[in-house]
Amino acid sequence: KKGNPKGFKSYEDVAKDATATIGAPGGGTEEKLALTAGVPRDRVIVVPDGQSGLKMLQDGRIDAYSLPVLSINDLV
Repeated sequence: KKGNPKGFKSYEDVAKDATATIGAPGGGTEEKLALTAGVPRDRVIVVPDGQSGLKMLQDGRIDAYSLPVLSINDLV
């Protein structure tokens, strides 16, 4: 699905959607931010690298993907 079909604008938005999952690099700031915002551990999916996370998002295996800005720039 193109764009942002669930309309997420924050980690809190992901936390409020009981079915939503978010991908993030393991042990990084993004994983910690998601957990701090209330996303349950079982809905924070650790991804091994940027390309894998992007593929998971494109395939619908996660609903959102959080990366540092510099990493996002490398992917686009």
